[in-house]
Amino acid sequence: MVEERTKFAIIQGDVQRKAEAADVVMTETRYNPNTRLGPHTHKQGCFGFILQGEYSEAFRPLEFVCGPRMAVFRPPLIEHRNAIGEQGARALFVEVSDRWLNHVREYSPILVQPTVLQSGHINALAKAVCRQWTENPCGAQLAIEGFLYEIAAELCRQEAGPPERRPKWLDNVLELMRARFNEPLRASDIAREVGFHPVHVARVFRHNCGMTMVDFIRQLRVDFARERLQSSDTPLVDIALSAGFPSQAYFSTTFKQETGFTPGQYRRTCRRVR
Repeated sequence: MVEERTKFAIIQGDVQRKAEAADVVMTETRYNPNTRLGPHTHKQGCFGFILQGEYSEAFRPLEFVCGPRMAVFRPPLIEHRNAIGEQGARALFVEVSDRWLNHVREYSPILVQPTVLQSGHINALAKAVCRQWTENPCGAQLAIEGFLYEIAAELCRQEAGPPERRPKWLDNVLELMRARFNEPLRASDIAREVGFHPVHVARVFRHNCGMTMVDFIRQLRVDFARERLQSSDTPLVDIALSAGFPSQAYFSTTFKQETGFTPGQYRRTCRRVR
């Protein structure tokens, strides 16, 4: 493992590639399997985008476990420790200047706590960052800095709360889906509850929530499974069925697509970072 100093910080790991712009420094770093980094801090705020493998960041009292195409934000000067999974990891770290952060915070008091960046729109932006870095290196600095501003803008919108024109019945839809996510809900069932046509409900839901109803249900099921995997020794097949998945095989496939881990890998990684 090597240490390489950028204009903002020292990056620990095997640096594969880096690029710099006025307010951001991008560093792709590869880590060997089962690498552990003890408590440490960084001077600059940083977005971490997982390109490959397993990677976790632990803050007191928070612990984040990320897989491919997931992203996390770490504020400046906050102590944390890292654990790399048994397959190793490759990550893109985008450090941002104090000027960049202060500019964003002029619009909303965001990015002051460690945050896993997740919502339908933000997940899409995180994937776009990873694609830009790996597939289109020409002009990556400019494109990625633009994506970061889009992520910040989306976080501002989330912080500000729902738009004024959001229909009140949408809250009933969300409450219904959260209460019955592990049932075989259909769009027609949900639409019947609020008295609108399924196509209208689906369109309004996507416009306001940034994802389809199917994506939202899948996210609820995966979030439920994450909690059970972290906090219990319940067999995987029982977690799959209680979360609403029709089989353990479908559960495993969906969970890995959403998190980058199989359920077993996720459970083992969570236990290692405790």
